[in-house]
Amino acid sequence: MGTTVTPYELSGLSGEESWALFRRKAALINNGRSSGGGGGGGAVKNADDDDLVFRIGKELVLECKGIPLALTLLGAMMRFKTFNIQEWETVLNTMKVLRGSNNDVIDSVLKICYNDMESPLKRCFSYCYSLLPVRNSTVEKKKLIQLWMAQGLLEEEEDAAYSKINNEDEEEEEEEENRGNSYFKSLVLRSFLQVVKFDDKGEPLECKKHEHFLSYFRWFRYRSPSVFGQNVWNLRTMLDCRPNDIYPGWLLNYKRLRVLELQHLRKDDELLLSSIGDELMHLRYLDLSHGRFKALPPSISKLFHLQTLKLLHCRHLQRLPKGLRKLINLRHLEIETRLNIPRGAAGIEELGCLQQLGGSLSLIGLGDVRNGADAKAANLKEKAKLQELTLDWESDWHVYTNEDDSSKEDDVVLEELQPHQNLLLLRLLRFSGTKLPTWLTMSHHHLSNLQELCVYSCQHVKSLDLTGLRPLRKLMISYCENLEYAGVEGLMQLELLEFKGCDKLKSLLAAPAKNKKKGVVVNDQEEHHHHQVAGCSSRETPAAITEDTGENLVKLVKLQIQSCDSLTSLPKKEVLLLQSLKTLHIENCANPMVLTKGGLEYLSLLQHLQIENCPNLKKLPEGVGNLSSLQHFVIRECPKLMFLSEEMQHWRSLRTMSIFACTNLKALPREIAGLTSLQELEIKGCDFLPSFPDEMQSGLKSLQMLKIERCSNLVVLPAGLGNLSSLEVLEISSCNSLMSLPAGGMQQQQQHYLRKLERLKIKGCDNLEILPEDCLGNLSTLRVLTIIGCPNLQVLPESLGNLQNLHLLEITDCPNLKALPRGLGELSSLRSLYIRRCLNLTSFPDTLLHMTSLRVLWLIECHKLKDLSSGLRSLSALEKLTIWGCHSIIELLPQGINIQDLMKSLRELTISHCSKLETLPDGLEYLPSLKELVIWNCPKLKSSEIVIQGLKRRKEESMVSWLKLRKLNIKDCPYLETIDDDDDDDDDDDAS
Repeated sequence: MGTTVTPYELSGLSGEESWALFRRKAALINNGRSSGGGGGGGAVKNADDDDLVFRIGKELVLECKGIPLALTLLGAMMRFKTFNIQEWETVLNTMKVLRGSNNDVIDSVLKICYNDMESPLKRCFSYCYSLLPVRNSTVEKKKLIQLWMAQGLLEEEEDAAYSKINNEDEEEEEEEENRGNSYFKSLVLRSFLQVVKFDDKGEPLECKKHEHFLSYFRWFRYRSPSVFGQNVWNLRTMLDCRPNDIYPGWLLNYKRLRVLELQHLRKDDELLLSSIGDELMHLRYLDLSHGRFKALPPSISKLFHLQTLKLLHCRHLQRLPKGLRKLINLRHLEIETRLNIPRGAAGIEELGCLQQLGGSLSLIGLGDVRNGADAKAANLKEKAKLQELTLDWESDWHVYTNEDDSSKEDDVVLEELQPHQNLLLLRLLRFSGTKLPTWLTMSHHHLSNLQELCVYSCQHVKSLDLTGLRPLRKLMISYCENLEYAGVEGLMQLELLEFKGCDKLKSLLAAPAKNKKKGVVVNDQEEHHHHQVAGCSSRETPAAITEDTGENLVKLVKLQIQSCDSLTSLPKKEVLLLQSLKTLHIENCANPMVLTKGGLEYLSLLQHLQIENCPNLKKLPEGVGNLSSLQHFVIRECPKLMFLSEEMQHWRSLRTMSIFACTNLKALPREIAGLTSLQELEIKGCDFLPSFPDEMQSGLKSLQMLKIERCSNLVVLPAGLGNLSSLEVLEISSCNSLMSLPAGGMQQQQQHYLRKLERLKIKGCDNLEILPEDCLGNLSTLRVLTIIGCPNLQVLPESLGNLQNLHLLEITDCPNLKALPRGLGELSSLRSLYIRRCLNLTSFPDTLLHMTSLRVLWLIECHKLKDLSSGLRSLSALEKLTIWGCHSIIELLPQGINIQDLMKSLRELTISHCSKLETLPDGLEYLPSLKELVIWNCPKLKSSEIVIQGLKRRKEESMVSWLKLRKLNIKDCPYLETIDDDDDDDDDDDAS
């Protein structure tokens, strides 16, 4: 029998810790005075009240007995109390009465906090806990508010809780969504809901209920029968339903249903889909996401009360039903698909009466809209709640339009699709016309709140004039092949700008006056929070940009320029004003852009500089030393680059540097030693780089990772490499000219040799012949050593045994390695040993007695390895053993040696393709920890019937769970019975 372990009783928080937690949650500072943040409490009237509140608070803390959950809830509730002494005393007296009735502390606090909420907030909270019955289940904030709204929980009434959140009188007819946001905030502040996911701006996205509450809220969870219903007739919410859960006839019983989440409808569920509109007239919330239907039935237009319609991930959906205009209460139409607007079907005009439509709207296939009148009938201009709008002229993502007679009509259609001025995000995709609408080019009147603009593949637009988009923060223009002028001057709020695939782009300024008369104006495509110019190569003569642009782009955070061959430079004054730029990415540009003399010297706040595939770049421009804030530098595929700048010594803040595929780079500057903050250095594909400067050893004191790969002419590493005292990771790969690693140096220096190195990887170094004794042996902190693909390496140093912290050793594809060092047996911390394809390795050392921590051993395709017996007898902690393709092994252990006595910890044993193996170890069937045994393709292997039958019994009949084999698989062994996990029947195919 096992021993009884005395439970460890957790103690509560100390008095000081309890008071600190309570005071923080209650927003109290300076004894009883409120910090004023969060709850809506008033100030204490005088010093006496201040002291009294302080005393009452202390007493409340004592009643909580140091329990963090009770302190958190009670403190959060007091955040919402006015500092009326009577209110504080009432809470204290109630707490004492409940505690005097032998109530649990948390139970008492929960009852007080729950009863303190106003009735509307209680109903919303009760609905939350009925909605989330499963531990750790989450719900989107937006969805939760939509469900509250569908159940009528946000309808107007006397609302003290709401006014307390906002600390001001609200208008009598407050929007339900705003009230829902207020309730959500209140429940979070009261710690009744826990936010588990935030967006980029720190706003809540998803929440869950606190798991500690699950056992305490049984007394109210289904108090509101009108919400979920006590019987089928009163049912008002059905969530997470699938087609198999419900049949069309059943909907007759759900007449009062307000919320239906019926996802994954199949193509043959048409009758069920039609019955929704026919039977559920009170429905407010309908989620048909992930459905495979092509169209919604006309009966959906009968749901006059519908507020939310979700059609997310409905990949086959092509059109909305006729009569959609009848859904006069629809506020949220969520579609994540390319919704076509084909001729003859329910057209765009069906959106006209949906004045409550909010959130995001995507219209795909606008090229099929017949005329401007139909577009105007959509009445987008009056949809004040719409925040995101996507206008796409094609229904096939790969179709690119050609200019024809329809382009003028497309211009008219786009002009009539004017959105409301509240719009925040606009995407204009594959527009077939030539002229942008006046509501976009004169947007200081029409789109005064637009923050993000994306223009993609508008092939016939030649010029943009976006100077009116003063609030714009993000601007992206992609694959507008005929665009010549961008017109971004004056966008003082712009933080992100991208241009991609604009082959003829000449200037970031607006077109000259003569071009403006042609009315050719376009927007640019939106992307994330950066400024990117990409894909602009022209066959025309490149034009430099020298105009004076005034105060432009002063808040620009990221600029990316990619494949813009016609854009030769940026306006001089514009460069001077890029003072906020933090990220600059230049890619696939034949012209120098800002990579000319003085082009970077004013970017003092730049943190990320990435230069890629610039075929004519021979050196970094003068002035790069002024990038004093630079933290990350990447240069890739610049084939003419021969030298880096000596000015980089001034990059005192640089943390990472990557140099990739600069095939003509001949040397690193000696000034690299000045990068005292550099932590990561990667150099790959620099074939002409013969060595590293010796000075790097003296300056790179912060370097933690050094990776060198595919530097085929690298002959030697710096002798002082061992002085990189902070280095933790060293990887050297595919450096075929490298013959040795630097030695550890003089005896007095050896104790400091790479004293923090934890991972060493040497791979694909064809000419590496030796690892110096004083190199490996001094790596006292090394935990992982990997040697792969070194065909000329013949011996490992005996000092390998000094690596007392080594946990993993891998030796792979070293065909000339004939023996492992005897010092291998001294690796007392080694847990995993992998030896693969060492074709000349003949034996294990007989000194493995000290490898008491080894748990995993792989021996793969070591064809000449013969004798394992001396090694295996010492590995008492081994848990996983794999022997594969070792054709010279005859036996694992000598006859008479029982494996049960040596490997009591072995859990998994795999033996495969060992053509000369003749016997299995005695006692194999009795290994107490064995869970998996696999034996494949061992043509000479024999074993006693006792061993095989014992293994089968453990697989099939064992009544003791910890003795049962999970896997027993014997195949292609002629002298053994074939046993397969999938075949429970006895197999009598024993070979003769």
